[in-house]
Amino acid sequence: MLYILVSLALIFFILWLTSLLKQGGLKHKIEERETILGDEVKKLSAEVKSLRSRLKWLNLSYQQLLSSVIHLSSMLSLDEVKEAVIRVVVNAIN
Repeated sequence: MLYILVSLALIFFILWLTSLLKQGGLKHKIEERETILGDEVKKLSAEVKSLRSRLKWLNLSYQQLLSSVIHLSSMLSLDEVKEAVIRVVVNAIN
């Protein structure tokens, strides 16, 4: 009895799948999903590119700040420190 039910379910599934293929419904749905996924991939690629650019900019800013801190820590004169701080602030604002 169980084999008969499983066989009938399998036959029904095959007939349903065949009718979808004949109507082009399944193919159309697959193409539609491919288009949607392709658009999402393009959006994500653009976002990754933007994030990489931002990361490079942040890394450069960090390197400049680190260099400035090292330079400031090596100074002994208060006037030199003031001038360097002003340069760092002006560069940071730009």
